[in-house]
Amino acid sequence: MRYRARALFLRAVAASAFSARSKTSSLTMSAAGPPAGVVLGLNGAYQRLVQFDKPLTIGAVNRATEASAGVGGKGQGAYLACEAASPGAAVLAQFCGKGQNGEALATALRARAPAVSEQLWVRTAEDTRVCTTLVAAGDATEIVEPSGHVAPDEVSALRDALEARRFGGLLVAGSLPPGVPGSFYARCVATLAPRAKVLVDAVAGLEEIVAEARSAGAVLCLKLNARELLGVAGDALDAAAADTVADGPRAARAAAKLAAHLD
Repeated sequence: MRYRARALFLRAVAASAFSARSKTSSLTMSAAGPPAGVVLGLNGAYQRLVQFDKPLTIGAVNRATEASAGVGGKGQGAYLACEAASPGAAVLAQFCGKGQNGEALATALRARAPAVSEQLWVRTAEDTRVCTTLVAAGDATEIVEPSGHVAPDEVSALRDALEARRFGGLLVAGSLPPGVPGSFYARCVATLAPRAKVLVDAVAGLEEIVAEARSAGAVLCLKLNARELLGVAGDALDAAAADTVADGPRAARAAAKLAAHLD
């Protein structure tokens, strides 16, 4: 249910923030018809989903009932939601490994979005991570592998490709992989979409992003889950806790504290 809610939320945002300039499904980066928005999904993943009909037992053999694999990463999921809501309205910017995992991610993206543009994909020497979701008895356990390091010339290649263009909307989604400066997102807000709509589903460099959005006259929307919200407000959830919180007043206090801090 949490994943479906996120997809519905992103589709609603896509429909308003990344309204397509044309109804064709072809993505082009030319001056004649650039996409209205760009999704920054810099820390993608090849996602595995393994399902069990019984609760998991640590230290024992757990036999799965079903397994599948495909597109992973906040930004990649957001891009697919945008593409489903308004084909051709947005383009995906990402680092994608040259190894087996990166190629599997690229293949999965092409299958899900046949018109996807790869002009803002930078293939990295280190491979893409694999993330695995274990679903058992209604609970989901995430296993997140470390991300590969992005080399300075790879960071520069994506930055240069992005800054050669302008967009009407910007969606910042997910964490930054090792090697990418913490200021990368904020710089993109300042240079890619002045006075545009900016949706942030990330906490990396959040204060800088807000400052640059204000300076650029952008319309800013923050989308944070409970763990992220409480963490940036200095009231972090326990490491073992779920990314949700049933304590409404606690979440409201964290939101108010964050708003006051960023104002």
